[in-house]
Amino acid sequence: MSTITTMPVSMEGWQEEQQSWNQTSKFFVNMHKREDRVAQVVDFVARLQELGIHPTEGETALDVGCGTGDYAMGLARNGVKLTGVDLSTGMLEGAKQISEKEGLSLDLWLGPWSEEARQALGWDKRFDLVYSIFCPIMSDTANLHALHKASRKHCLCIMFADRKDEYLDAIYSERYGVSGSPWESMLQDCLGTVNEIGKNVNITYKTVEEVETLTVDEAVDYFCLRVHRKVGGDLEMIKEEIREFLSEKAVDGKLENHTTDTIAWISWRV
Repeated sequence: MSTITTMPVSMEGWQEEQQSWNQTSKFFVNMHKREDRVAQVVDFVARLQELGIHPTEGETALDVGCGTGDYAMGLARNGVKLTGVDLSTGMLEGAKQISEKEGLSLDLWLGPWSEEARQALGWDKRFDLVYSIFCPIMSDTANLHALHKASRKHCLCIMFADRKDEYLDAIYSERYGVSGSPWESMLQDCLGTVNEIGKNVNITYKTVEEVETLTVDEAVDYFCLRVHRKVGGDLEMIKEEIREFLSEKAVDGKLENHTTDTIAWISWRV
């Protein structure tokens, strides 16, 4: 049985972000059974084994920004005791429902990850592996320090080194007149911190090209949070602006979105 516990920390300043993730959580819950998502989880587990950082059966792992728990469940199937942290109620409720349906147990915590949260929970060198996958808050290196302190063995941060997303890039440039995220700069900040605090630092890159077919509604749910984080403003208004923009580009109500991601795997020992 999986459990959801609220972290003993303040949610002040996080409500809008939480609401945004809650509104997109259904999209990620529906991703769980998709072939591409299943393949991503299989690849994740295999690469942990190749790197020699996959916990053994009975050992522990913490997933920071676990979302609907797909990657956490990949480890749980191998007998690893999994704890997950996420800001979104919708994401964690999805993780609980899916994991219990599959006979897996996850220890889920609701709230924002930070050094304050780590200290409040007493997670000092608590886990054999602590990892984060595409978690936006890892652009704040203080959160990397907290991730490091929660581990007694291994840490892993997976983030974008570069990202080309056909429709998201078009939304940014054509609709709002802004550029995408400074992936390289964020990566270098992360690497600088890891090289200061970690041992046996290892970084590998993987380029992934995908074509994803989305309905306009799915695309709006998929893109709205990233656009909102970039340009600010009223979330519902942004959703309508994106919907209008994408509807003009859709063919029979659907969009073929081409992406090319360069993904950095940064692992280290504490």
